[in-house]
Amino acid sequence: MPEIYWGMTLTDDGDIEYKQEIKAIIKDSKDRNLLVALFLNAKKYMTHRTEGNRKFADGIQALADFAAPYHVQVAIYPHANNYCETLAQSVNMARQIDRDNVGVIFNTCIF
Repeated sequence: MPEIYWGMTLTDDGDIEYKQEIKAIIKDSKDRNLLVALFLNAKKYMTHRTEGNRKFADGIQALADFAAPYHVQVAIYPHANNYCETLAQSVNMARQIDRDNVGVIFNTCIF
């Protein structure tokens, strides 16, 4: 399964930002089993998780809805010092997003 590691940021103004090139990559990857591994960044919302989770859920839902017709999967990639740091956080967020093509990644180790 090909995978691409992509960042999504929740700005201090509450806007979701990511490089728009991902949409062209998704289109070009139709039926190729692409997995978009999303790492999430947010400074202001680190202490406002309920609001941050809702805003990220909206942004990831929109990306997942765009990706669905191309049969592209989206997964939340938890990582230390990012907005979503743990597997538990990523699972809770994926449940909130509630899309068939959204899941989580569990990484046992990074060198």
